[in-house]
Amino acid sequence: MSSILELIKRVEVAKGPDRELDEAIFEMTHGRKRNRSTFEQYDPSEPLPHYTSSLNVVITLVERTFPGPEYGWMINSDGYGTIWRENAEDACGAVGPDLDGIAPPTPALVLLLTFLRAKQSQ
Repeated sequence: MSSILELIKRVEVAKGPDRELDEAIFEMTHGRKRNRSTFEQYDPSEPLPHYTSSLNVVITLVERTFPGPEYGWMINSDGYGTIWRENAEDACGAVGPDLDGIAPPTPALVLLLTFLRAKQSQ
């Protein structure tokens, strides 16, 4: 299983959707590999979410992991994203070209990277 730091590095250099990265994120968020029904077939009742390509999937992940009114998140079209906790001094996770020189190419990857950095800071 990949560490959060390894996943952050992979998302930072991702050029677009990546099903192998989706698989690694599934393992990190669920604490296990996906179920297999036969030797190489995954259980169809447990589909692999499209973490690297679907903004809706990442939003669901963020809101499930950081629930309640004390947490908030945002992304914008310039490649910036942040997740924050109310009354906290700093953002839980942030990404942006002026912050760290990293600008993921899609909104899903921006929020995914922001999510991973917020998880790392927990």
